[in-house]
Order: sequence, then structure tokens, then C-alpha cells
Amino acid sequence: RKIDPYAAVRLTDDRNDDTAPSWTRDGRIRFYRIYGDNRTESWIMNADGSGQTIITSPDGRRVAFTATDQNRTITLWVRDLESLSARQLPGTEGAVSPFWSPDGRYLAFGVGLTLRKVDVAGGPVQKIADSLTSVGVGAWNRDGTIVYGTRGVGPVNRVSASGGTPVPVTRLDETRVERGHAFPVFLPD
Repeated sequence: RKIDPYAAVRLTDDRNDDTAPSWTRDGRIRFYRIYGDNRTESWIMNADGSGQTIITSPDGRRVAFTATDQNRTITLWVRDLESLSARQLPGTEGAVSPFWSPDGRYLAFGVGLTLRKVDVAGGPVQKIADSLTSVGVGAWNRDGTIVYGTRGVGPVNRVSASGGTPVPVTRLDETRVERGHAFPVFLPD
């Protein structure tokens, strides 16, 4: 199929105003979503429109997302779906790629080369591990194992949710010119 490089392609499908797209260093798109009440959220998505950063808790009652605060700093926010307001999680400045613990108590996220977690009910941010690559989207299983991808070059890594040293679980295939592995998931038991 031939693709017209000049054709307009809709990347978001929201009834609010998605505006001011810009490229991130890792080739994704950052944009701002403006709601009818003038509240603004910062979103990040893959260049093809997939991977928008808003995630539902395991019980389906809350969502977590990254958004800018009044100082234009990206932080994590949580919203109970029965509420109209979201609350900011202190200490999550610079958060990217959030994902829930299986019990919905914690959110894990990356800040540069560090994997961190925060109790969504309150409490300090805890460092899980230092990483050799920028921390990307991950998954957390019931046994307390976290796997996470990269936001650039590198393999999928595994680490204990209680902390430790990440161990690569994939290997890049240089013959296929692989740069990075991302978006790992655990299969159901």
C-alpha cells in the first residue's frame, strides 16, 4: 500500500481540544489536551498515535496519567472514575511511562535512568532501581516482579518490585538492527 507523506492523519480521538504537538527526544509526540473547564493535561503518545499515557487501575475504578502542573512540570495524577477531579501525586516530577501494581496500590514509573514507585494513597516516592537505559513502559506481576522496556536503546529488564539490580531478559539482535525492546506484558496465570 502506497502512503501519501503529505496526507493528514488523525492521531487522537478525543472530543476535547488536543493541541500544540511537539516531538520528544525519543521520537514520541507530546501534546496538550484542553477540556471544556479549561483544565489542561500533558499527554505523550507514539508517533503513530498509539501508546497514549493514561492507564486504568486493575480494578477499573481509577486512571493514572501524566500531566503538567501549574509550574508546567510533568507529574503523575490519579483520578477516581466516580469523581470529576484528579489529584497530583507529590514527588513524581518528570514521571514517564507509569504502570500499576497488580493490587492497584502503587504506580511504578520512570524518571530518566531510575525506576520508582509511589503509593497512590500517599507516601514518599521510593526508588526501585537504577537502570542502564531510560525507563519505558513496564508490567508488574503478583509475584512482585517488574519487567520494563526502554525509551530508547536497550533490552527489556527484570527487577524485584522491592528493589534491586535490573537484569536483561531480552537481547537485541544486531543482525536485525534492533535498537530497543519495549512494552512488555505478563500473560495471565
